[in-house]
Amino acid sequence: MERDVSVGGVDAGGSHTVAVIVDARGIERARAEGPGAAVHAGSEAASADVITGLIADAARRADRPGIDALVVGAAGAGHPPVRAALTEHLLTRGAPRLTHVVTDAEAAFASAFGEGPGLLLLSGTGSIAVARDPAGAWHRAGGWGWRIGDEGSGFAIGRAGVAAVGRAVDGRGPATTLREVLPDAAGVVDAGALMAWAREAAPAEVAALAGPVQGEALGGDPVADGIVRAAAGDLVAHVVALQSRFPASAVISVVLAGGALRPGSPLRAAVNHLAAGMPRVAIHDRPIDAAHGAAWLAQRLLTGRS
Repeated sequence: MERDVSVGGVDAGGSHTVAVIVDARGIERARAEGPGAAVHAGSEAASADVITGLIADAARRADRPGIDALVVGAAGAGHPPVRAALTEHLLTRGAPRLTHVVTDAEAAFASAFGEGPGLLLLSGTGSIAVARDPAGAWHRAGGWGWRIGDEGSGFAIGRAGVAAVGRAVDGRGPATTLREVLPDAAGVVDAGALMAWAREAAPAEVAALAGPVQGEALGGDPVADGIVRAAAGDLVAHVVALQSRFPASAVISVVLAGGALRPGSPLRAAVNHLAAGMPRVAIHDRPIDAAHGAAWLAQRLLTGRS
């Protein structure tokens, strides 16, 4: 690639989107951040608006008139018709001819492992595990969406926290500090209002409660701690399910990613604790930048190695 070539990478999550401009040497020239741009059937145009706006913002900051390739890692892009529709909307909004949409997990995997084998366990608004075996074949577990899956995700933790408040209000469950903390986090006056809020809240709004739930777990609330431990067990089940995809003698490199598994979180600590009892699993504490992973994939588009 020529020195003046530049590419874009985007990590479009449920609650937050990051766009980066990277030069031919892989050096970041600018980044822009904005609201979530996760995609689902019917939201492709709105997601494309957010993504192209952030790419344009980053390009201005990088003093680049345009980019030569773009890869977008979007939550919800695992469904081929949705992925195709988002790609089309991006192209009609001025995205470069070499534009490709992948899932947010694929972009994060590229950041973690590049071309190599491994397993990425992601918990953000949703959850999924993706793996590439030593032969180069792809595998997945979970990632079926908040209505029927996403166990161990930020949404699942937030929902469990709200449910625990409801049980405490009814007297069906133990008292918990979540009864005072979660209404405030949701911007409502009390536990009763929290129940009404939750019935109408978007998945990303419910997932935003995972932080306060984890905070109360750190503070010693047993209900919150139980929610986090259960979520960790659900996430590790994804890893267990994918172990059989690797040779029996292989040690599987695992990297954790996503906002709910951020470093220092009790969920990450609980997952690490459970994984320590799995002799075939080695968790590596690598920093993940899914937007940079998407940009790396965009560079491969230019060299014909996608």
